[in-house]
Amino acid sequence: RHVLVGNHRDAWVFGALDPSSGTATMLEVTRAFGKLKKAGWSPRRTLKFCSWGAEEYGYPGSTEWVEENMKSLLTQAVAYLNCDTAVRGNYSFRGRASPLLKEAMLSATKKVKDPHNADITVHDTWAKYDPAGGTLNEPRVNVLGAGSDFTPFIQHVGIPVTDQTYTYTSAWKISSYPVYHSVYETFEIMEKFIDPDFTCHKAVAQVLAELARNLADSLLLPMNPADYASAIETFANASLSSFRGIFTKKDGISFDGLYSAVKNFTSAANEFSKKVENVDKNNPLAIREINDQMLMLERAFIDPQGLPGRPLFRHIIFAPSSKNIYAASSFPGLSDLMYGLDENGPEEQWEEVKKHLAVIVYTIQAAAKTLS
Repeated sequence: RHVLVGNHRDAWVFGALDPSSGTATMLEVTRAFGKLKKAGWSPRRTLKFCSWGAEEYGYPGSTEWVEENMKSLLTQAVAYLNCDTAVRGNYSFRGRASPLLKEAMLSATKKVKDPHNADITVHDTWAKYDPAGGTLNEPRVNVLGAGSDFTPFIQHVGIPVTDQTYTYTSAWKISSYPVYHSVYETFEIMEKFIDPDFTCHKAVAQVLAELARNLADSLLLPMNPADYASAIETFANASLSSFRGIFTKKDGISFDGLYSAVKNFTSAANEFSKKVENVDKNNPLAIREINDQMLMLERAFIDPQGLPGRPLFRHIIFAPSSKNIYAASSFPGLSDLMYGLDENGPEEQWEEVKKHLAVIVYTIQAAAKTLS
């Protein structure tokens, strides 16, 4: 079993933030694990640190490597932790993750001190400035779109992924930091203005290291299918809210099958959680069975045929928006097919909507079976 950590090394111009802040962070994590290894520590699972080429050209470096190693990744890869642009601001941490890794990411941030206030944690600041809402004091953990090297791992193979950064305030309402991909993205701007004492780098490195350690060394994989069930239910409710009006005008199209599948998946996830709580931790076969089920869950959401019109994006639950590759879209195939479609649209396209809705229902039902 392998836990992979990676970043790209190519840059537009000087690349002090993108990608070098991530590379510096990853190399420091590598150094720390190397020191532990020399002191006698050895993780249960193999840690692999990856350096990719040509990310800025559409990440062919990581994509080709994933395609070349597809078979072994399917059976051995636990997670891929991306570390591209570790620091782009000094306001707050921001993490994105597959729903399976949400709990692990939150746990890691609770163990790392805030770089500006040692009395609180990275989690506290994140929850304050980017709250998820509801009664729990938790930050928002978004799923991922595309635009970096995590894309082939999650979209081609179904490997859970994370991406973490220290960033600027969302109140600025800008698409990226002002010197992004420019000649001004230098070490000087990082050292003088963004992270002069490099404490934000340190915080991201500590979160990344704890995530990697937890995934590589815990007896039971720190994954929570119940978080996936909550995410899918949220996505289903959002889709119904978006498409309810037009669906009511079309005969033969209903969300009943989708809600039934979501209910079945939620039930399976809750039962699986009970199984995890009661497992005999002295029984290696029982531990292996549970870890294998968690390992294969993300794979269950991959359709080998790909999304309608986008065969290289295969994840049925979330993928990059076809309108904004950096943003994630829930039930992306359905969103693509419904874009600009009304009740008087071509019947052939409505047939594609029915077909893909059936694919979504089947995929969620099949994923529930992996937890049985």
